[in-house]
Amino acid sequence: MTRFLLALSVLILAWSGAALAHSYKLGSLEIGHPWARATPPTAPTGGGFLTITNKGTTIDRLVSASSPAAASVQV
Repeated sequence: MTRFLLALSVLILAWSGAALAHSYKLGSLEIGHPWARATPPTAPTGGGFLTITNKGTTIDRLVSASSPAAASVQV
């Protein structure tokens, strides 16, 4: 039992870094501090927030957004 708890603790600690990640990078674009507030089950909409920074020399535009968790996403 002790060996099982030790292995479980190691796995939890290994996965905790991904849960606390707060920035992502895609090419020269950096997405910082994405978060969403929990909404009650009866709420018709929810909100999410993030910061997008372009570190490259080419101009980029955000032209759409999508989510597997929602029927529609608005920018």
